[in-house]
Amino acid sequence: MQNRPPSDEVLVLKTESFEQKESGRNMVGVPGTFVFRYVVTGKGSEGIRLEYRRSWEKNKEPSGRFEVLVRSK
Repeated sequence: MQNRPPSDEVLVLKTESFEQKESGRNMVGVPGTFVFRYVVTGKGSEGIRLEYRRSWEKNKEPSGRFEVLVRSK
């Protein structure tokens, strides 16, 4: 898989959000889940690679990675 956004010929990112866990208040640093919703738009294969990193740490390795290959017929 390549480190680039998927082409819109096979996949399209429809929504991207962060769902915070219940804490009673909307506070910085509260745990939660990032949600990315894709729609398959055509036949073929396309990879998605997500890296978890702090935006201000430019030269550090990500603390986590997620990769998936989507094949549609």
